[in-house]
Amino acid sequence: MNDSTSAVADPHLRGSGEHCATILADDELRRRIRDSAIRQIGAQGVPFSWQALATTTGVSRDVLVRLFGSPDILLRSCDDHLVESLRVTGSQRTRRDGPATLLAALTAIGLGAPLSL
Repeated sequence: MNDSTSAVADPHLRGSGEHCATILADDELRRRIRDSAIRQIGAQGVPFSWQALATTTGVSRDVLVRLFGSPDILLRSCDDHLVESLRVTGSQRTRRDGPATLLAALTAIGLGAPLSL
């Protein structure tokens, strides 16, 4: 195994009386938690439940704190990921369909209306 796929034992993972499960590197777990948080926030809004997120992702609150520090830092990670995803998607769509199509899509959701001076 190379460094990016080496298994790491995490004593905070929930188990059913067994020793802790093995996980891939913390980056993979951060991504999984972040993606779960995005789904939870999308469904329930902010503020979101730190405990529900821990339960959904199968980790303890201690792991959330170790990986993100606080709900605000996790929210910032979610925001950064969504902004980057939109940037990449918008860039790909503009190259594929032209800027007029992207502008029309943004206008449809109230973000691309022309400025009036």
